[in-house]
Amino acid sequence: MAQQRAGLVLAGLLASAGAAIAEERINFVLWNNGAGQSFDANLWTGLIAQGLRDGITVVASAQTGPDRIKAAVQSAAGAEPETVVVLTTIELDLGEGDFTQAFANFDAARVDDPTFKDAMVIVDAPLCRAMQTPMAPNDYTPYTYIYTTPEGREGCYSAVIDTLYERDGSGSAVDETAAVAQAAMPAMYSMGWRFIDLEDPDQSRNRESRIFQPGEQILFQTGMDYVRKKGAGAPGATFEIRLDLEVTNKATGDVARIENLRTFEGVVSHRVPVDATYFRNWFRAGIDLKDPGEYTLSYIFTDLNAEGAAQVPVPVSVDVTIAE
Repeated sequence: MAQQRAGLVLAGLLASAGAAIAEERINFVLWNNGAGQSFDANLWTGLIAQGLRDGITVVASAQTGPDRIKAAVQSAAGAEPETVVVLTTIELDLGEGDFTQAFANFDAARVDDPTFKDAMVIVDAPLCRAMQTPMAPNDYTPYTYIYTTPEGREGCYSAVIDTLYERDGSGSAVDETAAVAQAAMPAMYSMGWRFIDLEDPDQSRNRESRIFQPGEQILFQTGMDYVRKKGAGAPGATFEIRLDLEVTNKATGDVARIENLRTFEGVVSHRVPVDATYFRNWFRAGIDLKDPGEYTLSYIFTDLNAEGAAQVPVPVSVDVTIAE
């Protein structure tokens, strides 16, 4: 779903916070250009009017691509190219629980996605997700993707409007409370785990059976809370988690240990202020076992940004059977 190269597009928005915000012009170019993507312009402009927002030009456009976006913006009355926002909505037919799970799965996987691994989450709320990706060399504006549902549309639009007006558009705003909160956090822990059903193309369904065929991929996922960030609260903050694996043959007691099976690292989605989800990350890893038998798999996660007593390896152990 997130691979569609269309969405809420924003450029150099809001030169400063505070009183200066009211002096900036924000031009919303409403953009519809694909299956499953629809933007309710009447609702959007109505919410802007309700909020008594000033300095707004709204321009309808079906144009796509950096050059066409730039031309549409520059042709708008009073438009300032450095303060354009081009929006579309991708609406998903999901309930709140499934919506939340879908993006938990997406966040776990996007560390390997060249388009979305460094995306910045600007809104993360029930039935609402908006993410901004870094600008490509030929882009006129950085792309941001907004996802909601028919039921969540109005609340999502309001959240995005408020965020666009209140955030520092330069992306340089720092939440100084994040470092304070991080220093007071307990050690990282697992919020739960699951095996992923690989027969589900969206990989959102859990695999209930712990019986696998020899050589079949065992895809494991867990969510960790209290993950330390280097540069917490500032743009470009990073996480770094090492994963070791122990495989215990329950019949023989033999233990095979794989050091540094993988190191998960990436840039945190910047937001001001930070919230509880800022210190959470989802991780997944796949292995396969060829010899039939009963095994205990111990996935051992270590937060490499943690110091002292906080750097405690977190094991997550699960039993599996490799069929004859």
